Amino acid sequence: MSCLAPINDVIYDDQMVYLLIIASSFALSFLLTPLTRGVAFRLGLYDMPDRRLKTHTEPTPRIGGVAIFFSMMIVLVATRFLTHYPTGTIRNFRYILFGMAGIFTLGLADDTMPGGISYRWKFLFQIAAALLLVVASIRIHFFSPPYLAAILSVIWIVGVANALNLIDILDGLAATQAAIAAASFLAIGFPSEEIYVNILAATLLGATLGFLPHNFKAKGKVFMGDSGSLTLGYILAVLALGCSYSTKNPLAVYAPILILGVPIFETLFLIYIRVKQGMNPFRGSRDHIAHRLQMVGLSEKNIVLVMGSGTLVLSLAAFMLTRVDDDAKALGIYALLFLCLWVIARRLTRIQMKHGERH
Repeated sequence: MSCLAPINDVIYDDQMVYLLIIASSFALSFLLTPLTRGVAFRLGLYDMPDRRLKTHTEPTPRIGGVAIFFSMMIVLVATRFLTHYPTGTIRNFRYILFGMAGIFTLGLADDTMPGGISYRWKFLFQIAAALLLVVASIRIHFFSPPYLAAILSVIWIVGVANALNLIDILDGLAATQAAIAAASFLAIGFPSEEIYVNILAATLLGATLGFLPHNFKAKGKVFMGDSGSLTLGYILAVLALGCSYSTKNPLAVYAPILILGVPIFETLFLIYIRVKQGMNPFRGSRDHIAHRLQMVGLSEKNIVLVMGSGTLVLSLAAFMLTRVDDDAKALGIYALLFLCLWVIARRLTRIQMKHGERH
């Protein structure tokens, strides 16, 4: 019997179950986001425009991640109790849900506390949430010795969570990146030995798609905040660790880096630019890739489209890597992508930012 078969033993097609999960998380996220917006205004949890880093035109609630988190949590818990799971999958879900709740709480505290939380404390809590996954054996498995694999897994989880957080600077940008990445992991992972990967990917996909219409609104919009971006990044890191990529060739194990290539590239690019200019890499500034694209005349919606297209192209390349059985072809794909990214990075660094746009 399928491990996704309902408890009443009526067997449904697995694909229909995943479609139901996507639809349920979409509906919950779409309905909960306006409610979250209303609560945010009552509690004074909104961002005021400052014409520097916050360039929106009206007070905007910053806790949209609450709707994303609860829509995902409700669907995941319901799926857990309405379906049959192997013992290992149940154990994985417990650790993932605890870690997800911890990361969400951290993000929500940063969104609501005056002045936010120090980046040092953020990293400490993120490392703890990452170690929780490592204990559950949700980690990198192709490195030896095990302690090195554990260290790299923690770096990966914390890095991806913060990469989604860093890229969340334009309406719809982080949610679009997360939705495309989730769809990509679902496409690569289905059918998967790790059932939780497919369920998580479907849930995240629906929740982000349900949030996007409210994030794109000209009036009545909502920001996802750290509670949303950190949670999405954490779950995407989990998805990357759960899939098996190298059934055709061993080089495909790096496919997740391509799927999450745009946020990772953004993070490395910002660190390079800020360190080169003697700035604190953890301090906010208007030198993101999106800001540079604005300088050359692209609108916000076009920037989201361009960067989303980049993620789609990289995801298609990742999918190809999991299907080719020739190491030479895989190396060729990596080499071509590296060359393209190098050219893009060179062009981006040549864009002159206006004086006073960094703070």
